[in-house]
Amino acid sequence: MKYILVIGDGMADNPVPQLGNVTPLETANIPNMDYMASHGIIGSVLNVPEGLPAGSDTAILSIFGCDPRKCYTGRAPLEVAAEGIALNPGDVAMRCNMVTYEDVDAPLSEKRILSHSAGSIGGEESIAIVNALFEDPEFGAAAKAAGLKVYPSPSFRHFTVQTGADITGIRLIPPHDHLNEKAGQY
Repeated sequence: MKYILVIGDGMADNPVPQLGNVTPLETANIPNMDYMASHGIIGSVLNVPEGLPAGSDTAILSIFGCDPRKCYTGRAPLEVAAEGIALNPGDVAMRCNMVTYEDVDAPLSEKRILSHSAGSIGGEESIAIVNALFEDPEFGAAAKAAGLKVYPSPSFRHFTVQTGADITGIRLIPPHDHLNEKAGQY
């Protein structure tokens, strides 16, 4: 017997006023998915173990039989591997989102995070900005001294790999969880 597993990760979305306050999925013409749903077995499961962050990374590990309590090291190593970037023992992979802060005359710590994706920046513009940052003599020298290498991506999300890093006690915070909050505490 063959099975098809449809993982609707992120499909639910939010209601959109221009669509009459329904979600894009609710308005989509999806006869094949509708057929599978009406002829298959539908249910729900809790596939993120208690104590771990509820996200697609931990959920999909669990769905495919990997215990996230034993092998979850964060989203970045999974995404870096998907990009074909090899990690060596002692390397630390990190996602680096480009964000937008409010444009006010205040210290960075007092500015609110307005967009976790720099307004959905992408393409060559995004790559050029990240490259300019790492080509800046002061920043570039600090990154090199820290063993940090950037892997630009044509989206708001880039990757860095740090060699020989000690990340004990460090907790990185996803900016999309803190929109309209002051950046300083994060």
